[in-house]
Amino acid sequence: MKGLRFSVVLLPLLGACATQYDVQRAQEGSQVLRTGIANVEASVTDVRREVAELRGTLETVQHRLERVARERPTPQVQDRQDLQEMEERIARLEQAERNRPSFPPQGPVATSSLSQSDEVPPDPDIPPVSAHEVERPPEMLREQQEYTLALELLRAQDYEQAVQQFRTFQRTYPASDMADDALYWIGEIYFMQRDYNRAILALNDVVLQYEKGDRRPDALVRQAEAFLEIGDRNSPRLILRKVMDDYPDSAAISKARSLLQSLEP
Repeated sequence: MKGLRFSVVLLPLLGACATQYDVQRAQEGSQVLRTGIANVEASVTDVRREVAELRGTLETVQHRLERVARERPTPQVQDRQDLQEMEERIARLEQAERNRPSFPPQGPVATSSLSQSDEVPPDPDIPPVSAHEVERPPEMLREQQEYTLALELLRAQDYEQAVQQFRTFQRTYPASDMADDALYWIGEIYFMQRDYNRAILALNDVVLQYEKGDRRPDALVRQAEAFLEIGDRNSPRLILRKVMDDYPDSAAISKARSLLQSLEP
């Protein structure tokens, strides 16, 4: 009987101990959980702070890039700007040419501005023209004779008459294989006379009217030189790059490359 009473008394005590132990363990688990949550929240805060710092750095870099882009355009943008400026300059030259009095330009002839290879070469396919034929050409000149006459006037340094003859030839025979040559020599004459604005316009006619003509790369290079003579360094870069890209096998490529290298910073 005593043993039974002892058991009955002990059972509540054991139950109380078990409940207290469970509570203690629960409290400890809760503390661990709270500590873990606090650590996670701290980590999240750190990540948010780092993200905010990265965003600030990114915005700073973007602002710097935008400022640099405004101050220094990309090559594509620069090329478009140079092309627009060149077109505007040519348009102004054309307007000035239309308003210009019709008399030959004054000033010395820059005979030394052409290299030996640029001088008018003798063409074995062109028959020689006598002085009598130059002074009194036949009434009905054939295409070859008219072009030959213009060349002879150029060789004789009668530049005003040569320009007129080349222009007449090109207008009379616009589809001739020598029509682009005629316009090219007009540009060369103006270049020799240091009339660079007219040279640019005449050479531009070669470029625009005879896109497939064999004189086009030569005209572009000479046009670039004429732009340089009037103090324009942007247009020549654009023109010479076009020669390099479009006419890599032309005779003008060496001169174009040399000029372009001299213009590069």
